[in-house]
Amino acid sequence: MQLLLAATIAACAAALLYRYAQYGQSGATACLPPKETDVSFMPQTNDGEEASPDASQMIRVLIKSQDFASDFHDKVVLSCKKGCVITDQSGVHSKKLPGESWQITGTELGAGDTLCIEGVNGAKLALESIVRESGVPQYHGKLYLTGNKEGITVVNEVPLEQYLYSVVSSEMPSSYPAEALKAQAVCARTYARNCIQNNRGKQPCDLDDSVSFQVYNNQQLTKASKKAVQETAGVILPLEEIQYYSTSGLTEKRSDLGDEASFRDFLDTTPDPTAQYGSAWIRWSVTVPVASVTENLEQARKSGTLTAQPLDPAQTAPCDDAQQTLSIEASKREGNGQLTLLTLTCAGYRYSIEGEYMIRKILGSPKVSISLQDGSVTDGMSLLPSAFFIIENQDGGSLSIRGCGYGHGNGMSQCGAAQMAAEGLDYTAILKYYYGVAPIHQSETADRECGL
Repeated sequence: MQLLLAATIAACAAALLYRYAQYGQSGATACLPPKETDVSFMPQTNDGEEASPDASQMIRVLIKSQDFASDFHDKVVLSCKKGCVITDQSGVHSKKLPGESWQITGTELGAGDTLCIEGVNGAKLALESIVRESGVPQYHGKLYLTGNKEGITVVNEVPLEQYLYSVVSSEMPSSYPAEALKAQAVCARTYARNCIQNNRGKQPCDLDDSVSFQVYNNQQLTKASKKAVQETAGVILPLEEIQYYSTSGLTEKRSDLGDEASFRDFLDTTPDPTAQYGSAWIRWSVTVPVASVTENLEQARKSGTLTAQPLDPAQTAPCDDAQQTLSIEASKREGNGQLTLLTLTCAGYRYSIEGEYMIRKILGSPKVSISLQDGSVTDGMSLLPSAFFIIENQDGGSLSIRGCGYGHGNGMSQCGAAQMAAEGLDYTAILKYYYGVAPIHQSETADRECGL
């Protein structure tokens, strides 16, 4: 049945549209192999053929550098408890002893050269040159190292279901109720499958391991996350686009919060402290220095992300003075209260900030502390928690901001899913509430695409 399904999809399935990432990024351009690379040696799905959605399907994940800062690694240090085999493009093998560390730098691996590393008897590979939240990450499957002028790219080729184990544990706390974890597993599988279908072998990776796509292997795999994946094997949402986020401010089903007065009244209400599984992010507040905002504006202008429009055509100096007066206007708010267009005027220039991500970025600062509903304080965030906020006042050199929720606010709230599961709903009901459709087995998608 699986082989027949794969053949059917290869013969007639249309490509799924690519689901955009949580923060609107479109993909990892570092995956493009240099022209001199032997692409046949690069990680492939089904010998380079169109991806099939069976249990043996592979996914290719670009592993970013320390703190997810770059697509490129200055050096790579690997080891394997059972030893590993290193194969170059000409097929020459070298072996490393169990526990032996092996290192290669960007200058040692030539541009376009690729090495394949695999643990003996399928043993996990430890990537010792980076550290994630759970420590030194270990990877099932194979690691492909490719030289580039910027450094080394690392691609992990791994079975899709194995990949999902470490996505679910990294994207949702394993202490959450089982049905919430199952809902997360279905979302993660749908997202990953869409990425594979969109790529179809055009690039040596389908996605990366950061929040730009889905966080992978940042936390250790747990029994709970593995069980959630196994008990939803093959189940997806029949959607070409799917998103999820951390915490709702209880606005996801609202359509009456599009004007400032209504949204302000909404924020003035006190939510049930147990809502959203008790998440403190349900309400938050922060004071942001104007100097930080003008600095972010200038950086965005210089990078070409934003364009400054002069109020006076004769003016040539942009807003590069951190002490300049700043005025802010909430120009567009969606019916659920999310701010999607912010107009800032600084030093005679007007900036139109579009989209929740860019708004959160311009007003965000890792140097400020954010106060949460339960009285706790957090800092180090370069983005505002969400774009569901109001600006209370602008007092001299600072902005007082009050908001709700954590994340982009689209799709499933993970804390909301946990709350619904705690109240007795199963993962099917949770997903139908957030996405409006019930999950199906991926074989049903193949039949639909082929008109069966």
